[in-house]
Amino acid sequence: MTAKIKLNAASGGGSFSLQAPSSSANNRVFTLPDSADATILTSTASLGKILQVQSTYNNGQVSTTSSSWTTTGVTVSITPSATNSKIFLTLSNSHYNGTNNHHCYFAYFRDSTNLGSDGNGQQLVTGGSGNGLWNTISMVYLDSPNTTSSVTYSLRWKLGSQGGTSYLMYSSSMNLVFTAMEVAA
Repeated sequence: MTAKIKLNAASGGGSFSLQAPSSSANNRVFTLPDSADATILTSTASLGKILQVQSTYNNGQVSTTSSSWTTTGVTVSITPSATNSKIFLTLSNSHYNGTNNHHCYFAYFRDSTNLGSDGNGQQLVTGGSGNGLWNTISMVYLDSPNTTSSVTYSLRWKLGSQGGTSYLMYSSSMNLVFTAMEVAA
């Protein structure tokens, strides 16, 4: 005989059944969370799973002398499968300071929206004294685009008031990989 508990909805809706395993060798323990009004996730829940990964690869040198946000040509497009999905952005590369003592700013943009306007999706690279200084750029950002339409993320940059010239992927051996991952919420 199989032990079974069945709960019916008060208004005549669906029901929930809890049934013991069919064999005594298959004893199972189901522990409820120790918090009020918690939601129990099933093994089919996708919370926190990576749903898709889109990447772009660049290795062509780009430079800027602009003090306004300028495209680097580094973009990746992704179409979220749900409006509550998060998009995790990551990239790493080297930056070459071609001029003494200048600052260069990098920011992620979603379409035309600057994600670095709050300082979280932006990185400042500072040049020291002397030409030809290398800096590492490593940026991560978790975005909430709130859409199921295609969005394009880009890396943009600008120089500080000191001017000068900045380079990305200065030599052909420098490869930049820009990745966007959809994370289930």
